[in-house]
Amino acid sequence: NKGDIIEYKRPSWIEPLIEQEKLKIRILYEDDYLVAINKSEGIPVLPCGNFFKTTQINLLKEYYLKDLKDEKTFQNLQ
Repeated sequence: NKGDIIEYKRPSWIEPLIEQEKLKIRILYEDDYLVAINKSEGIPVLPCGNFFKTTQINLLKEYYLKDLKDEKTFQNLQ
């Protein structure tokens, strides 16, 4: 009906625990335009399912942004 409000409250989740060894970025090749990594098994590339923070894209962001001031470098990856 007009004026009705629909509200969705997602239940809280617990991100699955991942072994520290799998959280390390293993770069196979890197130049000014490309980075090739050895993707760890069990970690999705993008947020999905129960994984919202522990993703390959977020691990790469953390790895590279520690030396950068802004996130524009990663705009094309998302």
